[in-house]
Order: sequence, then C-alpha cells, then structure tokens
Amino acid sequence: MPTLNAPVVGPVRVADRRRGRFLLVNADTGAWGVTNRAGLLSLPKPEAPSAVAALRDQLLAGEQATTAPGRDALLYVIYKLTDTCNFRCVYCYDRKFARRKDTARRDASIRAVLDQALASGIGRIHLLFHGGEPLEEISEMRALVAQYGPLGPDRIQFSVQTNGSLLDADIVGFFNQNLVGLSVSLDGTTAAANALRMVGGRPDPYTQLNQRIDEIDGLARDRLGLVLTVGRHNAALLADSLVGIERDGFRSASLSFMQQVGPGAQGASTRELVTALLAVVARIVEGELSELAVWTLIEWVRQLTERRTELTCLTSPCGAGRTVITVLPSGEIGPCDSIFDPRYYTPDLPTYLAQLAAPQSRLGALAGRERHATEPCRSCDVAPHCNGTCPGNAILQSGHPETPADDECAFHYAWIIELMWVLSDPVRGPGLLDYCAMHRQRRTALRTAMTAQLA
Repeated sequence: MPTLNAPVVGPVRVADRRRGRFLLVNADTGAWGVTNRAGLLSLPKPEAPSAVAALRDQLLAGEQATTAPGRDALLYVIYKLTDTCNFRCVYCYDRKFARRKDTARRDASIRAVLDQALASGIGRIHLLFHGGEPLEEISEMRALVAQYGPLGPDRIQFSVQTNGSLLDADIVGFFNQNLVGLSVSLDGTTAAANALRMVGGRPDPYTQLNQRIDEIDGLARDRLGLVLTVGRHNAALLADSLVGIERDGFRSASLSFMQQVGPGAQGASTRELVTALLAVVARIVEGELSELAVWTLIEWVRQLTERRTELTCLTSPCGAGRTVITVLPSGEIGPCDSIFDPRYYTPDLPTYLAQLAAPQSRLGALAGRERHATEPCRSCDVAPHCNGTCPGNAILQSGHPETPADDECAFHYAWIIELMWVLSDPVRGPGLLDYCAMHRQRRTALRTAMTAQLA
C-alpha cells in the first residue's frame, strides 16, 4: 500500500502529514501518534523534550495487546439453513455460491460440528442462523435451540440474520424466550437506499419492518440489530440513514461492505466509503448519533486504540478457517460463507478437519496464512491494524487468499489513516472515544443481564 517511506526512529515511520502535523506509526507493533515538525526532528535525539521523549517511548514500547477476539476461545458457526429466499436482492452474495439443500446431510453436519466443538473444550460457540432466508427453516432452528440451548450461554449462544419479512408473534416469542439474537438486513431508511432490495415491486423493507414491529408484541426496536449493506447505491445516504434509524428507536446497527460477486453488486469506491464513514463520525461528534451503537465503527476504534476486537472479520488474519466455520444447506463444510470457491468446502467434518490440518492443502494454507508474509502487507505502514483483506475477496480477484484484494486494501489503508487523524483531533477524538466507551459498557451490562436470565 502507499507509504511515505519516511523512517523516523527504529520501525517508526511517517505514515501521513497534514498542515504541519505528522502521523507516526510503528509498523511492527501498530503504536501510533501525532506530532509537529519540531517534535518530528527531536524524536530521534536522546535529549528530546519530555513530551517528545514520552511520545517516543509510546511509539517504541513493546506490543501490549493482541488482535485476537476479546472473548476467549470463541468459535463462530455460520449455519446456512437454506439456499432459497423470498427476496431477490440484486447484489445477493449467496447466489454466487448457492448449494441445494439436503436436509439430512445439513442436519447431520451442523450437529457434528457442534458436538466436536463442545467435546474439544472450546470456551464458547456463537451460532448464526443464516440463509437464504433462514426463517423458511424455523422448525430446524427450534430443534437445534431445544437440543443445545440447555447447555447455557457460557457454552453456546444463538442469533439469526433475516430479512424480517416472515417474522410473526410465534417466532418472535420463541426468540425472546430463548434469547436468540435477532438482526434484520436492509440498506437504509428510504426507498432510494433500499432500491436494490425492492425487486419486482417488493415494498420498502424498512417500512415493512416498522409495520411488523407495530403489529407484533415482543418485537421491539431496542432489542434487535440492523445490518446495513453498504455499496455504491447507498454510501452517500449512510449517515442520514443511521440518524433516521436512531430517531425511530433502534439501538444497534452494523455495516457490511458489499462484496463484488457479480454484475449486480457494485461496491462503493475507497473515497465513497471513507467519506461515508467520516460523515457518520461527524454525526456522532455533533450529537446527532448517540443512542445508536454502530458496532462496525466501534470495533474499528477499538482495534486502533487497544489492538483488540470482537469482530472476527477485523482480526488479523481474519477468522476464516481459524475461529469461523460454515455449514452449507447441502451439508458441506467450509471456512466462511464469504469464500465462494467450492474448492474450500468439503463433504463432511472429518474431511474438513483433515484438510485444515494439512499445511499443503488449500484449507491448511488458508488457516495458516501470515498477513506479513507477502507484499504489500509486509512493508505497509498500518499493517498491524489491518486484516490483510477478506480472503473471499482476494480469491475473487486473484484466486489466492494470500494476495490482498486491491479495492479493499486501498479502503483499509485510507480509512485507518483517516481514523487515526480523527482520534488525534482534540475535538473529534474525545467525542468518538466517549461514544464508543458508552456503548461497550452498555453491551457488557446487557450480556451480564442476559447470562443471569438464562442461568
């Protein structure tokens, strides 16, 4: 990625400069800070002023944290229940790698994965019901929760990502009773933002969701999450959408950046994405966004300030083949549903585990990949804060998970630099950090309450 190639002291480099200020990053540990020209010139000198010497010590200190997920030994299981969906969103990535449902093999595979993980002594499992549209398979969801839910939240937790159109009072009651996390996918608050979801005259999904909330007892805005897919069609509308979502009473949102898996999927450019995210930051600092937790942004801030994250896609390398496993509707097993190459999927769990343990296999190479092993990651200023890009995107572009995907690489570099400048700003930085700290504290309190409820 772009670098100023300007070493200062040891592995510390000038990563960017703006209006007489210099962004310094330790390319080995990820430590970073900002100084002026006088500080930059003084930094290598033993007799540097105390403030500059303190910055130097901060930049050269050994690595204090890890990019591993914040919860110990957590396995993410993505359970793709079905290959069908009652929506036909233009950009749907599932259609890139649809596998016809084989109910018997699917049911056997997911139970083999869960039994193996539980027997291995892994700390906790988070199982995500996914699709297609997972609510088309509500009977299997009920069966699995009934079978494994009694183990308790310290061993296994459940969530579902749905388009929300099939929700009814019975399903919502089941989710609430068993504390199954519920998230609904959409692209914003307006028809313009949701245009790629409104195929064939389908109603605006945000309007439809709000109608269902008003009609269904127990379906509450502050108890479900929204997942917004961000692409070229709605990036400029993102900040307004999030403000509207908060105004309507929702309290949790995450962002998914569109994967360009086909002609209908048009990902936003680096400039469009960075501009959109900076607009979200501005709304937070101005107080227009406060009660809505935008978790993707919060986890990026945590990564830059603590070198830790609970978002498995941000871990470096990401969790594919490491802390993430996927069961397809066909019963095939693979590393992550964002990897669309059939060569990374196996017919059963024993085959998957055997290939994962073989370094020379595709799966073994994926699980054992080292982010710093190849260029451009090896010499990138901000590599310690980057996941090396999604291996699924890398495979789509080059066929190899080790080679970063160009578009995503450019976005990550630009966004990490911008976020460092935001956090170093005397106004924007404290405002954003306070927002993130508040929502992380609320999440911790909510988890404690939920665990007590199920205990």
